[in-house]
Amino acid sequence: SRGKRFDFIMPAPPVEACAEDAQVQMTDGNLEPLTTAKANHEFIPNIMFNGEWYPICGHYFWDNHDGATTICKKLGFTSGIMVRGGGTFSKDSMPIGKCGNGQPLDKCTNGGNGWGDLNYRGGWCKKGNGISVKVKCSGGTPSNYKTEESCGANDECILPAGKY
Repeated sequence: SRGKRFDFIMPAPPVEACAEDAQVQMTDGNLEPLTTAKANHEFIPNIMFNGEWYPICGHYFWDNHDGATTICKKLGFTSGIMVRGGGTFSKDSMPIGKCGNGQPLDKCTNGGNGWGDLNYRGGWCKKGNGISVKVKCSGGTPSNYKTEESCGANDECILPAGKY
């Protein structure tokens, strides 16, 4: 078997195996996980809380780009920007608030942090409210996604989204 090389794509573990709070995931407009990552493309960030994914609530988060950069760094990029959405989500979103430079997403201290409280401030991050936010990452190499550039046309190369 010399000269022949086999590459195996290992499936990602189930969510329960990696359900650490404050992990992040890239999703599309329907909150479905993305299977590829490309720099400078907008996505809706989801964050893990108690074994479940939640979109991030825009209130306070959209006041600066520090939270977006933290999300992008968790995914293997070097920086990120927040893109104010204003749309609605089909499920409640997580009020992480306005983050400072390098602050953990579950411990942002610059206003509006209601980590874990989906009824925060009378439920202003509830589904149906105009609080969506998107993120755009740049620089670096995504650590938990196979990018289109590294996969080429090989569909078997695409891995499930998520931070494991």
